[in-house]
Amino acid sequence: MGHFYYRDGTPAYTVPYANGKPGKATTVPDARKIGLVPSSTGIVGVTKYAGPPSSWMIWNHLNVAYDHIGLGLERNQWISAAQSKCAETLEEQGNLGTAIHDVCEKITRDEPVTGDELALLPDGFDGFHEWWSNSGMTWVETEFPFAHPMGYGGRIDLIADDKDGRTIVLDYKTQDTKGKPVS
Repeated sequence: MGHFYYRDGTPAYTVPYANGKPGKATTVPDARKIGLVPSSTGIVGVTKYAGPPSSWMIWNHLNVAYDHIGLGLERNQWISAAQSKCAETLEEQGNLGTAIHDVCEKITRDEPVTGDELALLPDGFDGFHEWWSNSGMTWVETEFPFAHPMGYGGRIDLIADDKDGRTIVLDYKTQDTKGKPVS
């Protein structure tokens, strides 16, 4: 289902095993037992009619399967190959999203970005740097964990103050950006 959070917003990505050893990924039964809230993304992921995120995921899986898996395989072999390739593609996309988020954080904190980091990013990414530089906003916090009283939680990518002192909440979206200009 995704990540879980304590009611104070502290992430609970893992919980101790029954024997007390750390490191077990938090499950739905664990979350229920200790009163955790699911991430907002996790809620969307299990909603039967989740809309665009689920539609995008299905479209992405079918596209990857069509582009990379030949049709000459037996049905179960084809399904297995398609699932494997989709998992590989999702991991690559997740890594790209993490790299983009890391660079956005460095830019908003006015920290240097290395050439290696920039090489991972989509063409035209410097549009974010230009936008941030011209926005008049100042960094307050990144990756801020929260839990809402209505029973969901997550992390806010960026909290900033605008030039008039108003608090701005930003959520970076990196879906389907590889090889496309970002502005």
